[in-house]
Amino acid sequence: MERRISPGQSLMPKRTLEQWKATRKIAGLVIDSFPSNSAIVDEHGVIRVTNRAWREFARVHNMEHPEAIGMNYLNLADSATGICSEMAREAANGIKEVLKGFSTEVIVDYPCKVADEQRWFRMHATPVKGLGPLRVVISHHEINAETFQEDRIEALEKELKFERANQESVRTALKVLLQRREEERRETEERVLSGIRQALQPHLDKLHNTRLDSDQKRLVSAIQAQLHTLATQFGYNLAAKHLNLTPQEINVANLILDGKATKEIADALNISMNAIEFHRKNIRKKLGIRNKRVSLRCRLLSLEPSCVHQQFNMWKTDRR
Repeated sequence: MERRISPGQSLMPKRTLEQWKATRKIAGLVIDSFPSNSAIVDEHGVIRVTNRAWREFARVHNMEHPEAIGMNYLNLADSATGICSEMAREAANGIKEVLKGFSTEVIVDYPCKVADEQRWFRMHATPVKGLGPLRVVISHHEINAETFQEDRIEALEKELKFERANQESVRTALKVLLQRREEERRETEERVLSGIRQALQPHLDKLHNTRLDSDQKRLVSAIQAQLHTLATQFGYNLAAKHLNLTPQEINVANLILDGKATKEIADALNISMNAIEFHRKNIRKKLGIRNKRVSLRCRLLSLEPSCVHQQFNMWKTDRR
């Protein structure tokens, strides 16, 4: 025989229905103890239970439907207009995430004009189980503007700290990249210098040892000096990097690095020994070692410690 269901009659078994009503009653008693305005919404966002603080707040401020039972909280938040509409939608989206199980908590601070007075409130939503399908407890409590600003400042400080950490990481990475680029530049300089010397130096040495007069020998020495200067200036310019040495001072400095004596430098550059001494003094002055018992050649080598050929030439000269 077909069972007829009268209007308003629940499809739940009698015992289950009684248990659900008892659980709902307990839930109502529990949230009544909350000092904040609180409500329980179902999986669709419909308000099922409100507490005493919620109802009292609504009555004091002459709000329609103070009980709010059966109203859809999510629809109300999504349809909000005015300056708080963005925060209302943020709250609705957060509650939806909780209902889907993607989040266990959502907190939104928002301003609200009550009785012509601007006030600040905090909405806090958390899931509650044991009432059948998943429910969410939503509570609203007032916070003053100072508290809100303090929280905002703390959040901004955390964000700033995070950004600084990111900037420091970027700075460190950039420093490493620049160091690597500098190493690659120096390696390239060494290869260029080595290539020039291997290709041209033997021929210049043979030419230098032939029967040349003094002027021709000085010319060959000058060519050797200029080739050395050209190779060294590739990617590493003493004039730019070290205290604005003049072109002639760079020539003198490079020949000093090669272990040449004052007379040899004078012959190579076809200028007097007094001029070489003048340039030596200027170089020492610009390097900050004037009137100091410091070898000019050692100081120049310290400016470019990676120049292996310079270290080798120094060792070779010392063995003579």
